[in-house]
Amino acid sequence: MLTRMAEPLLAQAREELRRADGKALQGLAVAGAMVVLWSAPLPDGTWRPGSLDSLRSFSWWAACLLWLVAAVSFGAAAFPRLGAAHTGSVVYFGDVSRLGRDPQQLSAALLKTAEASVDGLLAELAWTSRTAMRKYQLVRVGFAAIALSAVGMLVALL
Repeated sequence: MLTRMAEPLLAQAREELRRADGKALQGLAVAGAMVVLWSAPLPDGTWRPGSLDSLRSFSWWAACLLWLVAAVSFGAAAFPRLGAAHTGSVVYFGDVSRLGRDPQQLSAALLKTAEASVDGLLAELAWTSRTAMRKYQLVRVGFAAIALSAVGMLVALL
């Protein structure tokens, strides 16, 4: 009964991981486009951030800092999390990779997993859910920072 409840939740948590990764990659694309847009006036040499008055200069550098926060947040969210709950069970590919060097150890872990599959499933569900939530938190920070960065850049350039 518990397994029937946990398996769909695990599938949902894995789908949320994929969605969070997609949002993080979209955020990185937006951040990259913003750099191209912002740096467009720089190559001709007639404009420099130092030529701005103090308010606009502050806005420019604050926007740059916020952009950096956004890029780091999106990158951290998109970066793969290769850890998992270490229960001695085999519940995802990282467990197989970790134990695969010793076939006897892998076999013993697979037998343990078969005997106590609910514990491994619940541990993986908890880890996957925590990871998805963390990724979404980082994506939220990234989008907030990129929006504030855009506002700061508009103030600096207009």
